[in-house]
Amino acid sequence: MNTKHPRVELKSVKIFDAMSEETHCFTAKVYLDGKLLGFVQNSGHGGCHDGDREVEEKLGEYAATLPPEPWKFSEGTFQPDFESVINDLLHEFVLRREAKKLIRKTKSKVVFICDGKIWTGSHPRGLDAARAFVIEKHGDVQIINDMKPKEAEEFLLAYV
Repeated sequence: MNTKHPRVELKSVKIFDAMSEETHCFTAKVYLDGKLLGFVQNSGHGGCHDGDREVEEKLGEYAATLPPEPWKFSEGTFQPDFESVINDLLHEFVLRREAKKLIRKTKSKVVFICDGKIWTGSHPRGLDAARAFVIEKHGDVQIINDMKPKEAEEFLLAYV
C-alpha cells in the first residue's frame, strides 16, 4: 500500500494586492508531483477559489486523504478540502515572499529578532557598526544577517 502523499505546489503565483479586498486576489499554476495540473484563481472579493475542473477534483481527492486539522479560532477539527489546500499553499507562498524581502534587507541593514518581533536597524558607519550597536543595546538577540539565506528563510517563517 502506497501511503506517500503527492507533492502539490503553486507556481507562477501572481498576487494583486490592490485588487484584494476580503481575500487575496491571485492567479497561480497548480502542479501535482511536478506536472502541471491546471490553474487556480481568486477575484479577491471574499468568494471561493476558482480552479480548473481537474484541479478541483484532484485536490479534493488529495485533501480527503489528509488528517483532520484543528480550527484556528475555535475548538474542533475540519476535514481539509480543495479550498483549504489552496489556502495553505498560498499562505506559505506569502510567508516565504515576506521572509525573502527581509533577507534582501540584510545587504544594507541588520535584521534581528528581539522580544518575538522582527526589527531592522542601520548605522551611519555601516553594517558592522549597526550589528555592534544592536548587540550592545539588546544583548543576546537572533541576528538574521549571521545565517545562511535558506536557514534565515526557514527561521523567519515562524515570525512573518
